[in-house]
Amino acid sequence: MTGGDAHNVPKVQNASHTLIMCTRTTIDDTHLTAVLHAEKDAGRFASDEIMQSRQALCSHYISQYATQPELLLQWAENQTFIALGHLLLSAKLLGIDATPIGGYDAAALDQALDLPAKGLKSSVLVALGYASDADGNRTLPKARLAMDQLVTWL
Repeated sequence: MTGGDAHNVPKVQNASHTLIMCTRTTIDDTHLTAVLHAEKDAGRFASDEIMQSRQALCSHYISQYATQPELLLQWAENQTFIALGHLLLSAKLLGIDATPIGGYDAAALDQALDLPAKGLKSSVLVALGYASDADGNRTLPKARLAMDQLVTWL
C-alpha cells in the first residue's frame, strides 16, 4: 500500500490476521453445481428433485445477470459484502477487533496474488486482532446518525 493507502499499512502489518475477501468474477455451471452439491451434502435438500428445482432457479437468475457481466459482478460482490457483515459481527461477538479496509490498490493486489487466473477479484481486506492500548481511537465514543436520519419507515 502506497500513497493514499499508506495509513492502512500499520493496520495490516500489526494485525494478527488479514483476510482478503474475494468475489468470483464469473459464475458458471461448474461452480453452481459445486455449491449445490455442498448444500446437498450438508442436508439442505430432502430429495434430488428439490435440488434440481433449486439448480433450475439459480441457473435462471444467473442467466439473467450474465447478459450484463457488470451486473453479475455487482450482484456477486454484494454477496461478498453480506459475508463481510457476518464476519464483522462474528468477530465482535468473539471479542476480536476487526477493521474492514477499502481504498487499497486492488489491481496490484489481484495481480500479485494471480486472482484473475482464479476467476476472482479482491473486494475488501479485513484486519483481525486486538487493538493496541496505544490506539487512541479505541477509547473514543462512536458517533452514529440518529435512526430517523437513516431509516424511512413505510
